[in-house]
Order: sequence, then structure tokens, then C-alpha cells
Amino acid sequence: MSDKYKIIQAFNENINLEKIKILEKTHTYISDKLILDSINGVNVVAKDHHEVLKNKTGFSRILGELTGNSKRHQDMINENIIQGISACTSWLQDHDRHLSRLDKRISENMNVIKDHFSKIKEKNRELEDKLNDFQQASINNFINIEERLKNIEIKTLIDQEIVKLESSEKYDVFKDYSLKIFIFMDNLFSGRFGLYDLNNQKENIDYLEDKLKGYLKREIGNNCLKDYINFENIHNNIKDFDDLEKSAISYISNCQSTFLEHKQIRPIVSDLIKISSNDDISEFKKDIKNNSRISEFTTYENYIRNTIREFK
Repeated sequence: MSDKYKIIQAFNENINLEKIKILEKTHTYISDKLILDSINGVNVVAKDHHEVLKNKTGFSRILGELTGNSKRHQDMINENIIQGISACTSWLQDHDRHLSRLDKRISENMNVIKDHFSKIKEKNRELEDKLNDFQQASINNFINIEERLKNIEIKTLIDQEIVKLESSEKYDVFKDYSLKIFIFMDNLFSGRFGLYDLNNQKENIDYLEDKLKGYLKREIGNNCLKDYINFENIHNNIKDFDDLEKSAISYISNCQSTFLEHKQIRPIVSDLIKISSNDDISEFKKDIKNNSRISEFTTYENYIRNTIREFK
């Protein structure tokens, strides 16, 4: 049994793993979402324990103070070294003031030594400057290389999921294209792609948007981006699913809406899919009408942008 299934069962031993495995064929990361929900529940209890531990006294506090204090010890060592150097410097300065009492040859030797010492220090400073310049240049080069590689990987992950969207049976069950795009985005951002922060990545956001627009143009027609989305088509598509798939859609859209609200981002597309999961057509229409965030005149172009905004 996979480790993730063991974790799911550890939180809920009555869960039906066979149903989860069926859903994973379409919703690749639904197991991870279930685990995350369970951990979030445990996290509330963990925080309470943390507050208790923070207030412990006696031996526990002493042990805590002794643990992980290598930096403090290092600071003490550095302080002693600095004090030693300062003492040596003071002694040399005091000694210089009384050179007239010493033998002339000793004075000359001391001056030669000091002169050599100054030259060595100067050379060391020059070498240190060069090393710092080299280090900074290397860091900048690595940052540039890393950025280019990151952009390549981001575009590659988008392309791979677009290929699945166009050709894989994974998305065949979704007849409505707006619903397909929502599931596509969930699969994309729930995977490795979701590790990237796209908030300041305009180039890659534009690339994702262009790929989705290109997909819709190929599937529906070149002028489709200005067409209004028919919300009832989404509802009817979901209504035709079996109970297992309906539950998955409802669960995923609810998770996304809750996550966005927690981040103080207005869910629009996620709320639309969540409302569309309601079997009752009259309740669906009423909820759509009462949700001021959802406009009945949403074009495919706006839908794509809103979906990207909610997932990135």
C-alpha cells in the first residue's frame, strides 16, 4: 500500500481507498488534498500543545537554553579573539611610544617588520576585494542561470499538462470547456508547478494564458474568447456525473474557495464551480443570482484570467 494511503487511513480508518484510487485517474492530487485537510485539523491541537510547552519552567527551560546555542558560543569565542587582538595592538602602540629607549638597530628592524606587515595587509585587502568581486559575479551568474532554467521548467510543465488536456482521456468526462479549464488548473497547480510563485512572473503567466486561449481557439473557434460562458452548461455537465465524481468536484471547488478566502482573495470561478455542483437547478440559479461576484456576462477570456488569478 502506498504511503499516502496509509496516512489517509491513519486519520480515517473507514475511508474507501478504492474510490480514492478511481478519482485519482482524473484528479491526480486529491489524496494530497485529503491529507492536507487532515493535517490542518491536527495542527489546531498542535498549536495548543506548543503554547503549553512555551510556558514550561525548571529543567525543561534549562535544557532548551542549552540546546542550539552554538552561535552564542561562537560569539563568545569571537569576542575573546577581538579582545586579544585589541590587547596586542595596545601593547604595540604603547611600545612604539618608547622606541627611543631601545637600541637603534632594533628600531630599524621593527620599522622594516611593520613596513612589510603593512604591505601584506594591503595585498590581503586587494586579494579580498578581488575575491568579493569574483564571488558576487559568480552569484549573479548562478542566479541568471537558475532563473532561465526555472522559466524553462515552468513552460515545460505547462506544455505537458496542455498535451494531456488535448489528448488524454483524463479530461474526456468534462464536456464543458470552462469546467475542463478549472480541472486543468487544479491538476497543474496541485503538482510541482504549484511550488513556483507566479505573482511577479508576468512572462510565465502570459504564457499560461496564451496556451489556454490557443487551446480554446482550436477546440471552439478563433472568436470564442469573446463569447459568454453558459453557466447552465457547467451545471448540466456536473449533473451527468456519477456521485463519486460529483463529490470530487464539490470537494475540490470548496477547498479552493476556502483557501482563497483565507488569503483574502475573492473567489469567483471557484465559487461558480462550487455552486454548479448543486443538483437542484432552481437552487443553482438562485445561488448564482445571489452571488454578486459572479457576472452572467463572463467571457471565456475573462474566465481564463480569473482562473489563473485564483490558482497562482
